Amino acid sequence: MSPPTNCDRTARDRHSCERWSIPYYPAIPKTNREVSPNAGSRMAEAVLVRGPTVRHRIHPTLNTDPATVRAVPGAQSSTEAVLFDWCGTLVDYPTKEDRFGQVLERLGRPTNQVEALAEAYRTAEQHPAAIEADKRCDLSAEDHAHTKRTICHIAGIDTELGDAIEASYSDLDTYPTHPEAVEVITRLDDQGIKIAIVSDFHVDLRPHFDALGILDRITGFAISYEVGVTKPHPRMFQAALDFVSVPPERCLMVGDNPHPDGGAAALGIPTLILPVRRKPRPPLLERVEALVLDNP
Repeated sequence: MSPPTNCDRTARDRHSCERWSIPYYPAIPKTNREVSPNAGSRMAEAVLVRGPTVRHRIHPTLNTDPATVRAVPGAQSSTEAVLFDWCGTLVDYPTKEDRFGQVLERLGRPTNQVEALAEAYRTAEQHPAAIEADKRCDLSAEDHAHTKRTICHIAGIDTELGDAIEASYSDLDTYPTHPEAVEVITRLDDQGIKIAIVSDFHVDLRPHFDALGILDRITGFAISYEVGVTKPHPRMFQAALDFVSVPPERCLMVGDNPHPDGGAAALGIPTLILPVRRKPRPPLLERVEALVLDNP
């Protein structure tokens, strides 16, 4: 069996779950964050679960209706705070073809071989050295640079291009914000719902929210490079709970991957896993707003 890819992070997720006695759930396929534009209409249906007693129910199901978000009846009674994952939930995660194409353009290089470049990078991600480096990828900017440069070196990518690719992953402007995200966060905050961000990322995300004009609406940020661990480690979610000062059962964790984001359920936090879909993407975050505000 070939080793897992960097994208689904299976090895790191399994290791984290076993180390911290959190149930291990099979990863969403590689399409979790990087979905081919030609990937049909099948998608993961969101599942809302409540706390440790039913956390085994966090899993993706397939549904042909792109607008479906299903909540388990009775799983949510009253919410005082929403904890949002960032990448894939509030913002889009560009495909390697899109990211590398932009990097090549900035360097003034031809883009006609971008598919081959992306495939070489994906293959390199499966190398044992890359998998080992990825375990610390989101713990610091230095760890992230080491991981990406290791992958680029294995892929045979030259230093100039490799450095530019690595730097692009730290450029917050390369992660397009979902159109409804700002309005949803604003309306939740206007209704007295506290907002926290829980994200595995290697640099500060506050400038992103400041640029959107909603930094003052975020109660706190639990970012892996500051907390010192990545999801599903309980410390990530506990840090967010400390920021909002709300009991876990009165919070809602919203993410796009049951592996890291599902760790919230181990602390008793109801957890909503949103569908994975490329284009066209329905305004899924509006369903979060409806779920919170329509269930007093």
